[in-house]
Order: sequence, then structure tokens, then C-alpha cells
Amino acid sequence: HEALPLLDQAAAIKRQHRSGAGAAVGLTYTLTCQGYAHGDQGSFPAALACFEEALHQTGCDQPEVVGSVHGWYGAVLIWQGRPREAMHHAREAWRQGERVRSVHLMAMGRAVLGFARWRDSGQPRALDDLREAVGWLARRGNALFSSLNHGWLAEALAEQGDRKSTRLNSSH
Repeated sequence: HEALPLLDQAAAIKRQHRSGAGAAVGLTYTLTCQGYAHGDQGSFPAALACFEEALHQTGCDQPEVVGSVHGWYGAVLIWQGRPREAMHHAREAWRQGERVRSVHLMAMGRAVLGFARWRDSGQPRALDDLREAVGWLARRGNALFSSLNHGWLAEALAEQGDRKSTRLNSSH
């Protein structure tokens, strides 16, 4: 709750000083953080408005930033119970990661895609993308957002009744 007012202030300052001449990278990422925070708190209309502004009104075309927006947008859509729409954003995060050869963006896109597919279909094989993404990040020592990915994997495994794997993934 304390972060949102600070993010609101940061976004307001960035909007106020925006010339419109270039891509507003800082504003785009600030809006993404706002969207994620709103989504985490269940304020989905506010979250989606932040992501839409970040994607369509800031002029940002840097793949690293756009990929992050899509990845977080997908995650929030999963939380909202909209896995099919989340899959679209996950694929776009992956595509942007490919453009700049970012294993992190590709892995995050794949993780969102895997969990969204699993939420949509309930098929155990749908988790293969999520497992693979978790492995990619772990092998590279990238712990950024690993709790989100391990949490999703643990949640899915618990729902499938795989207690042993659930314990392994929830300890990360």
C-alpha cells in the first residue's frame, strides 16, 4: 500500500516533464510497476489501465521494456482469471526477449505462458513451459522474480496432488 502513492507521484512527475519527443522509458516502467502493484492487491481495472497506458500512450518501443510490460500484464491477467488473454501477452514478452536475446525476458514470457496454459487447460503437460523457464533462470543464477515462478509451480503441483514436488518448489 505504501508503494502506490510513491509510484503515483513518480508517474505524475514523469508525465509533467514529458516533452513527447522521445520514448518515455521511465514512465513506461513506472506504469508497469503500478500495474503490477494494483494487480497484486486485486485492483484489476486500475492495473489494466496502467498496462494499457504503458503499451499505447508512452511511445516506448524498447524491446526490453515492452517485453517487461507484457510479462507483468500477463501475470496480472492470470491473477484475474483470464489465462487466454495472459497467453497473448506472454507470447509477446517472449518475442521481445528474442529480439534482444534476453534469456530473462524469454524465460519470464515462457513462465507466464506455461502457468496460463495450465490454468486454462488443467493439463499437467501445460506446466512444461513453466518448469523449463524456472530451470533456465536457476541455471543462470537469475533469482529475479523466482519466487513468483516457483510459487506458480508449487501451486499447480499442489493442486495436482504432487506433494513431494510441491515441497521442493515451495522451498525456493
